[in-house]
Amino acid sequence: MSWTLAAVAMVAVPGGDAVNVSCGAAPDLTAVERARSAAIAAHDAAFLDKLYSPDFDGSMRPGMRIDKAGLLALFARNDGSVAFELDQLEPFAAGDGLAGIRGRLTGRQGGAIVQQSRFVHLYRRYDCEWRVIYGASAPEAKG
Repeated sequence: MSWTLAAVAMVAVPGGDAVNVSCGAAPDLTAVERARSAAIAAHDAAFLDKLYSPDFDGSMRPGMRIDKAGLLALFARNDGSVAFELDQLEPFAAGDGLAGIRGRLTGRQGGAIVQQSRFVHLYRRYDCEWRVIYGASAPEAKG
C-alpha cells in the first residue's frame, strides 16, 4: 500500500479514501497522523521521506534530539512486535503556513501496554505540500 502527500493537495489515508486540502488550508491533521502511523507500520519509507521536511528537528525524550535521518532509521527498525495506537488527537493552528497536532501514542504487545507517550508535531506548508518540521515526545506521566 502506498501513501502520498501530493502537490495536488490530496492526502491518502487508510482504506483508500483521500482527504482534500486546498493549497492554502491546513490538511486534516488527524487523517495525516493516522496515515503517518500506518506508513511507519508498513515500512513505507517513500511516504515518510516525503512527509518529513529535510530540516526536521525533534526530541524523542527530554535531552535526546533527533534529525530526519535518525528518525527514518528508527522507523525502519520497527519490527512490528509492538502495535501502536493514536488517540486524544488535537489539531491546532500555529500561524500562517503552520499547523500542529498533539496526541497520545500507546504501544501494546500481546494486549498489554508497554509504552505510552505524549507527542506534538508541527507542520509547515511548502507551496501546496505540508511537511513535519518539528516533533517532540515524552513518556506519559503515571498517576
